[in-house]
Amino acid sequence: MYKIYFFLLTILVTFSLSAQITTGELPPNRILKNNIQLIGEHTFQEKLIIPKPNVKQLLKEDEAELKEGKAWRFGTAIDSNFSISTKGKWQHFSNGKSLWTFEVMAEGAYSLNFNFDTFKLSSSAKLFIYNTFNKDYLGALTKVNNTEDLKMASRPIKGDRIQFELWINSDELNQNLFSCKEVVYAYKDIFNKTDKSFGSSGSCNININCEEGDPWQDIKRSVVMTLTNNNTRLCTGTLLNNTAQDSTPYILTANHCGNSASIFVFNYESAACSPNTDGSLSNSIYGATLRARNFDSDFILYELSSVPPASYQVYYAGWSAIASPAEYATCIHHPSGDVKKISIAQGAVISDTYNNTGTVENHWRVKRWEKGTTESGSSGSPLFNESQRVVGQLQGGTASCNNSAGSDYYGKFSTSWNTATDSSQKLSHWLDPINTSQLEIDGFDPSPASYNLDLELKYNYNLPFYTCESLNFNFLVKNVGNLPVDSFIIDFYINNQLIYSKKHTNKLTRNQTITIPANSNPDTFGTADVKIVIKEVNGTVDQNSTNDTLTNQLFYNSSPISMFLELKTDDYGSETTWEVSSNSAFPTFRLYEGGPYPNIEGGNTYKDTLCFYDSCFKFTLYDTFNDGFNGGFGDGYLYLKSDSGDTVIYENNFTSGQKTYTFCIEDTSTIIIDKKKDNAQFKLYPNPIRKGQVLNWTRKGYESQVMDIQIHNLQGEIVLKYKQVKEILIPNYLSQGMYILKAKADYQDEWLTKEKLIIY
Repeated sequence: MYKIYFFLLTILVTFSLSAQITTGELPPNRILKNNIQLIGEHTFQEKLIIPKPNVKQLLKEDEAELKEGKAWRFGTAIDSNFSISTKGKWQHFSNGKSLWTFEVMAEGAYSLNFNFDTFKLSSSAKLFIYNTFNKDYLGALTKVNNTEDLKMASRPIKGDRIQFELWINSDELNQNLFSCKEVVYAYKDIFNKTDKSFGSSGSCNININCEEGDPWQDIKRSVVMTLTNNNTRLCTGTLLNNTAQDSTPYILTANHCGNSASIFVFNYESAACSPNTDGSLSNSIYGATLRARNFDSDFILYELSSVPPASYQVYYAGWSAIASPAEYATCIHHPSGDVKKISIAQGAVISDTYNNTGTVENHWRVKRWEKGTTESGSSGSPLFNESQRVVGQLQGGTASCNNSAGSDYYGKFSTSWNTATDSSQKLSHWLDPINTSQLEIDGFDPSPASYNLDLELKYNYNLPFYTCESLNFNFLVKNVGNLPVDSFIIDFYINNQLIYSKKHTNKLTRNQTITIPANSNPDTFGTADVKIVIKEVNGTVDQNSTNDTLTNQLFYNSSPISMFLELKTDDYGSETTWEVSSNSAFPTFRLYEGGPYPNIEGGNTYKDTLCFYDSCFKFTLYDTFNDGFNGGFGDGYLYLKSDSGDTVIYENNFTSGQKTYTFCIEDTSTIIIDKKKDNAQFKLYPNPIRKGQVLNWTRKGYESQVMDIQIHNLQGEIVLKYKQVKEILIPNYLSQGMYILKAKADYQDEWLTKEKLIIY
C-alpha cells in the first residue's frame, strides 16, 4: 500500500515456470551417513559468507519508495553465484547415492531466500534447503520443480545460516544443473510478530482466525502472499474463480506490485486468534504467466504455473464486475508480510478517483475501517462486498493503526473487467472463458464439504447500532454443504421474542449465496438483541448447527429528539467528512456519519435531520487535506440546531484536519453546549446504566451526603424505593428504558431533585 502512485506501463512478459511443491520430507543427512559406507569425496568451498548490506541506507530508501508507490520491500538481492560444480562438498556412498552439502551464512539476516538462474534436477534428486536452529525446512524439491527456462526461486527461510543438501543417484550426477545467482538478504523480519520489530504489522490488525474472521473461513483460503521483484518485495493477491469453474489458477493483485511475481504462498496464518503465532510457508507455488494488467485500475492478473494441489485446500473466490458500491466491505491481507489479517468497514464504499487525480472514478474508497487497517504489504489485497465477492484490489491510501480515520482506495473490478479492448488489459477475456456475459459469480471450492446439508448464516449487514426508525437490514446466507438446498425456514427474534418465521424457496447450489431482507419496528428504548436462526433446511434439520445463528445488539430510540444539520462545503467537498458519537457512560458508538461530498466550485449546502436521546454527544469534523472548509478554498460552515431553533453548534472557522464539539441534550427544550460538571447540582453516574451495575450520585456542596431515593417509570409508578443510601444496585428484573429518579435529604419534606435515568 502506498500514498502517491506512479508506475510506467510495461510490455507484457510471459513466464513459463512450474510449482514450488515439496514432498514434505525432512533432510536425511545424518541418518543416512551413519548407516552407509563412504567410498569417496571431494570438496570445493563448503561455505559462502554473504556480506551484510547497509541496513540504515536500505531503510532510508524504503521511506522514500513508500511515497513513490513501490511494493513493500523486506530484502535486498545480493550476487552469490554458487553451484554444485564449483562450491560445496560431494560425498559418494556404497549404496549408489551421492550427497552434495553447502552452507550459506549472512550475519544479521532475518531470513534468506534464493534465486536460481539454472535449476534442473534428475529423476532421483531430492533437494533440501533448511535451518535446523529455526526449525524451518524446505524439501524435498524434486524434478517436479523443473522449468522450461531452467529457473526457480525458494521462499524465505528463517535465520542467517542456511544448509543445502542434495541427494541423487551417483549415475545421474551429470543430469543435474544447479546454480544460484542471488541470495535475498532479509533486513526486515517477516516472521517475528511478537516483539514488533521490522516487518511486523501494527497492533490494531486482527488475525483471520479471530471472531471477526469466522464468516470468512472458506474465503480466506483464496488469499495469498506474493513475493515480487526478484523476491525482495511483498504484496497480497487473490485466487479467483472463472465462469467455467475449471480450477484455472488466476491470481489478482496490484499493478504497482511489480513486473513479475514468482512465489505465491497460501495459508500463511496464525493458528489461533491469540496468541499471535507464526504460520507455515510450506504451501507455496513458484512461477506464473502474466495474463493481463492495466494502469487505470491498477490490476495484474497472473495464471499460476500449476494448479494448487489438493493438500493446499485452496478456495477460488467469487467476484462482481457490477459497478455498484459495496454496503459492507471486507479486506483479507498480509500487512507488512505478516500472517493473514482481516479488516472490516461497515459503511458503504464510495466511487472515487485515487489521489484526486484525473476525472474518471476508477476506484472504490473505503472511508474508514471499523476493525483493523491496512499497511504496506497489503497492496493488491482483495476488497470483498457484502456477498463475499471480490470488487477491487488495494492500490493505496492513508489508513493505519495510527490513523483510524484514514481512507483506502481499491481499483474497481468493474473498471478492470472490460473497459479496455485488448485481452492483455482486461479481466473478462480470462475470467469468462466460455463467454457467458456473467458479471458476477460465487466462489468455487474444489475440496468436499464436511456435511451434505449445511446452510450457513454469514453475517448481518447494514444493521445500524443506533436507530430511531423501523429496522430494515439484510443478512447473508450461503450453502456450504455438498447437496443443493431447495427450501429453508428462518426465524427472526428481538429480545428473545419471535417476530416472524418465514419459509424461503430459493434454490442454492454449493457455495452459492443469497441476501435475505429483515424488518421490524421495535417498541423499546435502549439496547435490543437481534437474533436470526435457521430453523429448517429442505424440510429437515441442518446437519451443522454451529453456523445456524446470528446475534447482534443495537440501541433503539423510541422517543427521538430531532435536531437539524446544515453544512456548507468549500470547493473540495471530497475532503470533508463528519461523525456524531456518544459521549456518556454508555459504551461509545457512532450514531451518524456524513461525507465525503462532491467537489463543486463555490461549495454546496447539505441539510439533514438527526434524532437524539437524552444524553451527551460528540460532533467531529474531518478534513483529509488538513485545511478544513475555511482554508482558502471557500467559506464553508456548519449549523446544528434544535427543533425549537436553538443553535447547538455553529462553526465557520474550520481550518485544520479535525475539530470536535461536545453537547448534551437533557430534554426536548433544554440543550446545553459544552456542559460543565460544576454546573450540575445533582449528577447521576453512570447514566445510562446497565442492569446489574451500581448507580452513584453527587450533589454539589454535599458530595458525601446520603439521600432518600425513588425511581418511577414513565407512568409515574414507583418501581424502586430506598431510605438514606449513597448508592444503589440496579436490579436485573427492571425493563430497559427511561425512568425518573427523585431524591431528597432526610431533613427535606419534598422531593426536590428529579433526574432522567436510562437503564439498558
